[in-house]
Parts: sequence; C-alpha cells; structure tokens
Amino acid sequence: MKILIAAALLCILPCLAGDVPRVTLHVRQNTQVGLTSAPILMPLKCDSDGNLYVRFWDNDTQLGGPVTKIGRDGKLLAKFSFENLHEIGSVGVVDFVADRGQLSAIVGGSKGQYLAKFSREGKFQSATPLSLNRDIVPHRLVVIGGGELLVTAEKVTEVGDGAAREPKTIIVDESGNIAQYVDTKETIHSDNSGKTAPEDVRSLERSQVVSDGAGLVYIMRPSVPALVISISPSGEVLRKYSVDTPQAGYVAQSLQVSGGRIAVSFIETDGQHYGPKSLTRVIDAATGISLIDYTPPPELDGALECYVAPSQFSMFFGGKDERFRLVTLSEP
Repeated sequence: MKILIAAALLCILPCLAGDVPRVTLHVRQNTQVGLTSAPILMPLKCDSDGNLYVRFWDNDTQLGGPVTKIGRDGKLLAKFSFENLHEIGSVGVVDFVADRGQLSAIVGGSKGQYLAKFSREGKFQSATPLSLNRDIVPHRLVVIGGGELLVTAEKVTEVGDGAAREPKTIIVDESGNIAQYVDTKETIHSDNSGKTAPEDVRSLERSQVVSDGAGLVYIMRPSVPALVISISPSGEVLRKYSVDTPQAGYVAQSLQVSGGRIAVSFIETDGQHYGPKSLTRVIDAATGISLIDYTPPPELDGALECYVAPSQFSMFFGGKDERFRLVTLSEP
C-alpha cells in the first residue's frame, strides 16, 4: 500500500523548509589506518555495517589497485584484487559495490564488459559477461536483491563530430543478462546538432546510486539543483527530489541513505577544480523536506562518507605523517 501511495505522488519535490539549520560536526574518533598515503580513486563506498571500501591508484599497472575494506575501527579487513581477471584482457574497473560483505564490480577488458564477484574474505569467485550493447556505457551499480543489480549508464550515439547521450537505467540479473530497462523520466538537453549539452554529460558521468538496505534504490544526478530519484525493487520510479545547493559555489558529489534520510554531500568548486571544502544536506525521504546541513570541523577537509542516521559520518584522508586516517564525526 505504501508503494502504491508513493507511486501516486510521483513528482519533483522541492526540498525546502525555510532556513535550513547548519551544524558543525565534532570528531568522536580519529584512527590511524595501516596504509601509506596514496592517490584515492573516487568514489569511496560503504556497507550497512559502516565499513569503508577504498581503491587506490597503482603506479605499477597504471590502473587502480585492489579494493581495500576498512573496518570502523580502522583495521584492514580484506583486499579484493582484480589480478585474476587477466583472461578478459587488460582490466579497468568501472565501479564496485559491497553488499553483506561481498563485493561485485563491473570491469571492462579488451574482450568486453564483465560482472566480477568476490567473497567476504576477498577471494575472486567469478567473472560473467555483461550483455550490454556496445553503445551502452555503464557508470555505477548497486545490488537490489535476489542477485540482481541496478546499473546506471548512458547510451552514446554519434552525431557529426560529437555525440548525443541518453541516460539508461538497467536491471541486470546474476547471469549478466538485461532483465529490465527502468524509465527514469528525465529530460536531457541537446543543442541544434543533437549533441548532449555539456552540463548534462557531466551529470550522467558523475551520477551516484545507493540502496537503502530495504529494497529501494536512489540515483543522484549532480545537476544544479541536484536530482535524486527513488526506485522500487520492481523498477518503478516512486519519487523525485530536487535538492538545492546549500551554498553558492558548491556542486553535489555523493549520495548516502540511512534511517529514512537522504544525505547529499556537496563539494566546493570553481568550475574546474573540486574541494577541499564540503557541505552535506540531509532531507527526509518521506516528505522531501530539508532537515539540516552538516559541515566538517574547520581543521578537516574533504567530503563526509558512511552516513548513519541521524548524524554520524566518517571521513578518510591522508595525514601529514603520510598515513591515512579514519575519522568518525557526529553532532555535538
């Protein structure tokens, strides 16, 4: 009944509630992680237990290294290596997601695109070909239950000396086959030649997707204002949220959902460079009303990660001692 009611309310919801209060978070725990500081490949990922999944640049392979799982206490719990995938050609990891400790990843090789799976301990289990057409470019994935994945992608069509891009949201079964296309009912602007407008191209490439752990999936487009779309397990668009930027000069970067709340993190930008300052707006998933804005303490730069409602976050960054630190923050 709740899903039927939500479907009937499908609309763009303005996430405004007058003046949104802003709170500076306090550090609750600051833990050194046993890793030497190295370039991080975004985005960072979290699971429902608050574990963090990080991937680093590998100078030896000129590709990303393994995904490293880090516990809330800063301990290294597992590594998920892609070295066993050489049979599909040179490997580039498109995206990965953790679900109940297991890891799934979309990897691209010279022989096509594959869905790779790993055990909780980091052991490689399988690589299944993805039955996506060559004009479909995947960006993000999330587990939606029953072994199925939801993949956000774009269809690229050549137009003269450029290309037109169309957003695609696809449900893929555990065999790598397309089970369903989801119509997210989005409008992508084009110029007179049919090419996709640059701001929409960036929005598609930098989109984020997460699950609430109860079956609903949320897609975030980093447009201005940010667009968040909620989707049911059956692939039905339930609701759209328009999330205003908390402050001029910031753009949406990441999305997290916990306890019926949606947290959209915005990062400072001059149009070409991003960071280091960030703001996170939390909205009520049921009403779309903006509840509160959070900012890290002034001595910490970077985006807030691993949201646990109502007000707990984590930050992961390299310190002056060239060691990574995992910081837990919450309201005063």
